[in-house]
Amino acid sequence: MTIVPDSAPLLFFDSGIARRICHLTKDQNWPEKPADGVFVTTGEVSALGSLLPALFSLGVTQITSL
Repeated sequence: MTIVPDSAPLLFFDSGIARRICHLTKDQNWPEKPADGVFVTTGEVSALGSLLPALFSLGVTQITSL
């Protein structure tokens, strides 16, 4: 499965990030649609403080950190 084809336009400041993610996750099984209400961050959940109201208004019900 190709997540991001080479011809896909990149919308990132670092033009290689999408292809790196694709390469690193190429053998992963992915769900058909994202899980409802789940937000994953690479930082500390406690650092999200002022963003929490906006996240909750978007339907986020579960927040976790990697």
